[in-house]
Amino acid sequence: MKFWKIWKGWLKLNIAAEMAYRLNFLLKGFAMVTFDSFGPLLAILVYSVSKGIPGWSFEELLLMQAVFILTNGLTNFMFWGFASRTIDLIQDGLYDRELVRPGNPLLMAMATGSDMDGFPRVITGSLIAIYALVKLGWIFNIVNLFYFIVLVISAVLFFLSLQVVIAALAFIFVKSYTMMNIFDSLSDMGKNPLTVFGPFGTILLTFVFPIGLAAFYPASALLGRLAPLNVLVLFLVGLTFFGLSAGLWAIGIKKYSSAGG
Repeated sequence: MKFWKIWKGWLKLNIAAEMAYRLNFLLKGFAMVTFDSFGPLLAILVYSVSKGIPGWSFEELLLMQAVFILTNGLTNFMFWGFASRTIDLIQDGLYDRELVRPGNPLLMAMATGSDMDGFPRVITGSLIAIYALVKLGWIFNIVNLFYFIVLVISAVLFFLSLQVVIAALAFIFVKSYTMMNIFDSLSDMGKNPLTVFGPFGTILLTFVFPIGLAAFYPASALLGRLAPLNVLVLFLVGLTFFGLSAGLWAIGIKKYSSAGG
């Protein structure tokens, strides 16, 4: 409960800061929406000149890409700022002030990680997903919707885990911004159905680097392609990945020194 109170308080400060420069916020939002539109536009191009990806219609692929934008946006909106903020504090040797605050340092870092830049992505992903579902003639199914929500939570846990890993490595190597670019590049694979990577790639992107949680599996759940056991296993994968990242954080924070590492 205390975590969410802090998170909401930080979000209010974030909103106030953005509203002080409304034009800047609108321009950033427009840039993000434009960038996120490249995926759907590329899908239109691919399906206009070919049969597309076997087993996936254009509308289904559009749904998957919309879910990818949505899960990324939710993570950005809720937690994305904490990794860069943590890295900056570590590099400046100022992380001591975070350690003297009451509460778990990781939870405190996450609670002060909300970023309004992710909000336009949430709206964009939601609208594209609704459009795709309408075009698919999707019939509302409460069970499939529940599975979808569970897997979206798993996706957010996975993306949050990547941020925890990046921040944890900063305690050890100080300059870990490069990891953001690496993880961003790897995460881009989540825009495509895992089936295009073959059986081994599907296993790898489900259990080792579970980017399939970002879009493939939530979209599959909405389309009624996942059994309850599959959903449970995938949720545990996301939870396990977050647990491992928290373990790395615990190791990393022990190596912190106020001189910057």
